Amino acid sequence: MSIYVVIRKGEFRDSVVLMNVSRKLTDAPGIDDALVVMGTDNNKEILDALGLLTDEIRQATTEDLIIAFKSDDPDTGRLVLENIDSYFVQEDSETGIKSYSTLEAALEAEPDANLALISVPGEYAARQAKKALQKGLHTLVFSDNVPLKEEIRLKQLAEEKDRFIMGPDCGVCNIDGAALALASILNRGEVGVVGASGSGIQEITALIDRAGYGVSQAIGTGGRDLHKDVGGITMLRGLKTLLEDQSTSVVVLIGKSPAPKIEAQLITVIRSSTKPVIACFLNSSPDIWNRAGALFAPTMDSAAQLANALLKGEEASYNAFTLPQAEIKSIIGIARSELKTGKNYIRGLFGGGTFAGQAQMLLKTFIDPIYSNAPAAGCRKLSDPRKSEADCFIDLGDEVFTRGRAHPVIDPLPYRLRIQDEFNDPETGVILLDVILGPACHPDPAGYIAEVLVDARRSKENNPIVIASVCGTRRDPQDLYLQEEKLRKVGVIVMPSSAQAAVLAGLVVSDKSVEEGLAVLSSLSSKYMGVKLNDDVRNIVLQKTKLLGEKPKVINIGVDLLADSLRMQNIDVIQVNWSPPAGGDPNAIRLLDKWDSLDDNIRERIQIANKKAFDIFVSGHPVWTDVQPAGKVIPGYHSHLITHAGPAINFHDMKMIFKNGVIGAVLIEGLAKNRDDAIALLEKGDIELRPAWDFNVPIAGMAAVSYSMPVMVAEDIAHGTMGFSPIMEGPSFDVLRSGVYNQVVANRWDWFRESMGPILSDALKSAKGINLRNVVSRSLLMGDENHSRETASTLILIAELAPHLALLDIEKKELSRCLDFIRSAERFSQNVLIAGAAAVLKAAENIKYSTVVTGMGGNGVEMGVKISALGGRMFTAPAPIIYGRFLNPTTKIEDTEPFSGDSCAVTVYGLGGCAAAASPAVTLLGGGTVQDAYNRTREMWEITVGKNPNYAIPTLSFEGTPTAFDILKILETGILPASHAGIIHKTGGLAGAGIARIPMECFVKALDAFFRELEEA
Repeated sequence: MSIYVVIRKGEFRDSVVLMNVSRKLTDAPGIDDALVVMGTDNNKEILDALGLLTDEIRQATTEDLIIAFKSDDPDTGRLVLENIDSYFVQEDSETGIKSYSTLEAALEAEPDANLALISVPGEYAARQAKKALQKGLHTLVFSDNVPLKEEIRLKQLAEEKDRFIMGPDCGVCNIDGAALALASILNRGEVGVVGASGSGIQEITALIDRAGYGVSQAIGTGGRDLHKDVGGITMLRGLKTLLEDQSTSVVVLIGKSPAPKIEAQLITVIRSSTKPVIACFLNSSPDIWNRAGALFAPTMDSAAQLANALLKGEEASYNAFTLPQAEIKSIIGIARSELKTGKNYIRGLFGGGTFAGQAQMLLKTFIDPIYSNAPAAGCRKLSDPRKSEADCFIDLGDEVFTRGRAHPVIDPLPYRLRIQDEFNDPETGVILLDVILGPACHPDPAGYIAEVLVDARRSKENNPIVIASVCGTRRDPQDLYLQEEKLRKVGVIVMPSSAQAAVLAGLVVSDKSVEEGLAVLSSLSSKYMGVKLNDDVRNIVLQKTKLLGEKPKVINIGVDLLADSLRMQNIDVIQVNWSPPAGGDPNAIRLLDKWDSLDDNIRERIQIANKKAFDIFVSGHPVWTDVQPAGKVIPGYHSHLITHAGPAINFHDMKMIFKNGVIGAVLIEGLAKNRDDAIALLEKGDIELRPAWDFNVPIAGMAAVSYSMPVMVAEDIAHGTMGFSPIMEGPSFDVLRSGVYNQVVANRWDWFRESMGPILSDALKSAKGINLRNVVSRSLLMGDENHSRETASTLILIAELAPHLALLDIEKKELSRCLDFIRSAERFSQNVLIAGAAAVLKAAENIKYSTVVTGMGGNGVEMGVKISALGGRMFTAPAPIIYGRFLNPTTKIEDTEPFSGDSCAVTVYGLGGCAAAASPAVTLLGGGTVQDAYNRTREMWEITVGKNPNYAIPTLSFEGTPTAFDILKILETGILPASHAGIIHKTGGLAGAGIARIPMECFVKALDAFFRELEEA
């Protein structure tokens, strides 16, 4: 069987999305095991376990996407590889969840949102949480792997903002009836829970639900909240909130034993309470809590039983087994009879970390030694968490297993691999499992595990006893009872709770009697037997509080599965389709961290400066005023100067067809007699080469501009700035902008200089200029985006010019030739609009503190970007490839040149790729759909300062075009500006048209330089 591998460098996908792609691949005919994951060490170990690890995969980094599968049919393998992108296509959502690219955009659309749910990779989670808190949102951080120091800062910020932060590593919350993250759907009731344990909260609340009672609020704190450095901030806030909540009669606290200082603070609050508080702190001393007036519960079972008894008005007592003792003895007897001779270790596999910890605590009196990757007090740490030793209990949700992967209760593949390992180990006597339910959990975890067990029993000689518990409710989409029955059908012993399953496993492998086991467990809880709920508690008039003040309205940042689970519950939710800032570039993240740490005064100055730049874009009023030789109207132009597109580049380093444009300009100018002479002059440096942006004369494609070439002249009459661009050469193959110079090109430029240029100049003077803002506004309503489609704007220009051309004293034949050229060159207006855009962009340069983009261009080797605060400096990266459709179906992408030209000036101005939605037909050039066009404009809104009201897009409710790219937003979102562009063949000539994304490296370099200037200032 062959292994097929695809590595996609620097491509991030969410772990849940990749889980679904893996399932699709695995289910495809002719495919054996398949896994699609990011290249983390943990994922490589799983690939190894599946027999999919190759040398190529070993070299992949954590930023790389790995696609690996097995097939014994070469044709199947080839077809899957050819169509691999189709497996990533998600079916259209029927949930109707609105989605945005940033938190800011989501809040702009839904200002009433009150809770952020964050599930991005841990290294990025703190930034998102900080932003959410600063925006005034309560925040639940599902993400793990968040550094402790970041958690401390977040919790301190939450206190400053008077907001809850639940997490990091908060897997379960039930807030005002909403099951958040991996929580189960519960009955509403009188028990309030605050827990530093997701599985602990879920077990207690599910057991309360099963008994017919309900939960007011279940507040997760994250597993480290009780750490001495964190300070128990969320647990203390949660406890105080529930004690003041009229709908809560009983409060349950759960977690590991708190640090002494936090313990003292909790005790102080508990002593002042009129409500019963149940303290379920594993491995804590009962006496401390009982003296404080709390009711100590050593297990989650006992906490739930106590809460239920208090609500029922009965004396509280603890039953280690809720099944009849005779039934327990029968189960144990049968299980012991099925144990093989020799060693029979317990191997506990848990998605819930508290289940693993509780099992160790309960069984250490039965068994010694006990091992774990997360050892409880008195237990030992495994030398390798992926290899079992003796009796051991594994937390599969630990960070070592989840880095770069979905949690095992969402993607239970780790259960499968570990169950197979335990069946292969002849010393495994009992496998102890948890199965966790909830709207965001695996849709059928019991069915998945049942199938794994059937396969393992079929292929392995060892057949250990399997004991499990299912944590969930009847209201969960999986249905508690149905899940339990699926396990029973394949011979699993199913117990009502995790604690009961653990105790049963211990009794099966030990020589203790049931009575001895029960005696040990009962002694843990004797302190609270006989306690009753004070009836007066329910009658106390307290503040009626909902945790959020109103029904949750959630912004889900990250895993869309969590948003889907909320919509299933009819909870208002919108989705932020998060991706790593700047694609995960560490330099970009460093810069964003620097932005976050800037003084508020500096941040405000930047925002004011960007607003000023945006206002210039909007108030800018470009007018086409003239056509004149470049040297006559552009300051600084001289007879031996040739300007080219993009950043500065030596003649030697230019691509050959880019050189053709420069050589053509030299010959058109008459500076050389032939091509060889022109090359010699250029190589010696006798002719000066400069970027066209230095003179504000952006050039389309691979063209160049010499002293006598006629250029379009535009003035921003609002700000008095000028912009220029050469005359559009028409639709011919023979044009400088496509890297072609021949006699046809030379003759056309002679005609431009001698006839067409002067004719247009006279007509424009007669017209007193043409208002380009009006031209653009009208053409957007007629289907132009004014970069790749200028049909309407060209016709409007003809209509504006015609009356004045008719008045000129020229031969009719020449007038006809001029009009026919403009008519046949339906994109004639492009260079006019480039000049107009350049005039406005010039006015927005040199605004101190502004991070707005004021220029872009490529030379076929590099792409360059300018930003306002840094004037004319260009920040470069390798020129991007243009992806689209080719005129000749035999053309391949490797036959084409990277991005060349400055025509993207119109995109910087807010047209072109920004206005894609106004011209859906252009998107077809790139092989996209009408919806792609709409989405592209919406994307550009995410990375621009605002919308230009002068340029309305009819297909998007007449909202304005995205205007003023902000490099901070580009880095933050990872969204790159999209530029429409012509595709040039390596041999010259137009090969097609498509779309290019401006490289992130340009913006990273620009922001780095911006911060350096700030520091120097």
